[in-house]
Parts: sequence; C-alpha cells; structure tokens
Amino acid sequence: MKAGAFMLVQGFPQDGKPSIIVEKKKRRRMTIDTVVTDDTHCVGYCLCIDHEGYLTKKLMSKHGCMVKKCPNFYKKIKNPNTKIGTARPDTGEAEKQRQILEHIQTYVKDNEDIKIVKAKRTGASEWTVYYATLCQIDMSDAQKSAEEQFDTAVRFEKLNYSFDKLVKLIYGDI
Repeated sequence: MKAGAFMLVQGFPQDGKPSIIVEKKKRRRMTIDTVVTDDTHCVGYCLCIDHEGYLTKKLMSKHGCMVKKCPNFYKKIKNPNTKIGTARPDTGEAEKQRQILEHIQTYVKDNEDIKIVKAKRTGASEWTVYYATLCQIDMSDAQKSAEEQFDTAVRFEKLNYSFDKLVKLIYGDI
C-alpha cells in the first residue's frame, strides 16, 4: 500500500449493518539498527552491505554519513519532481570507486561464479574490493591489473556469508 493510502475496514455496529471506516495507514521501515519506525522519521537509506537499511536523523548524525560523503548513503528526496540522479552530487572518491568497480567487473565478466559487491577506500592510497563466490578463485591477475590501471594498492577480500545468501547474491533468485 502506498504512503498516505487509506485502508478500508469493515465494522459492525450494534444495529448489525456493516459500515466502512477509513483510516490512514503509515509505512513502516526497518532502520540500520533493526528498529522499526514509520516512514516520516526516515531521512535516507544506506546500501552498505554491513548495515543496509533506513536511517533516521539521529542515526545519520551518529554515523556521520553526510560529513563523510558516504557513497552508500542516499538522502530521501522530498520533492517528487526531483530526478533520482540529482539527489546527491557525485564526489571524486565515488567516481574512483565506480571506475575501480567497473574495471574489476569487466576483468571477471566471463566468470559466472563471482560477484563483485563493492570497493571501499581502506587507506590513503589503498582500496579493498569485496567479492562473493562459492569456490576458490585466484584474484592476483585482477589485482595486478587494477593496481597498474589506477596506480594504487588494491586488495581483495572474500565475503563470508552462508551458502544460501551467497547463491542469492551471485545468481539471484533461481
């Protein structure tokens, strides 16, 4: 049901004839700290794989999303006429992250058993690329290629998820 939509409830008063009561239903959202709140308190959404979910104003200031210019944070668009791409300007770091992800994804595109999940700056001149796979894959060639291309240290880290979550992440819903 859309936000601001109405829910029809049928009630039976004492005379036995049904009547319709209209009540407004609010959307409920789960925040990154697993608290359920209504949509009016949410100011954004975080796509970080460690804590994906909605953020309230308090959580946003606690995590410093706007100060860090987090590439995983998307601010809630208040004006419905605003285009999705204009919600937040792209930073130089976000552009570099996109370039690294594209380079690695083109490097492993022939391998169906791997999913590149994200790239994250882990030092002044170091990036960590997180990937998911069900088997052992040697990523040293991809690492050398990325380091030569971007003149920065790149390391790969395999995500340790359950078998079911890995299958869903790599292959989607089968």
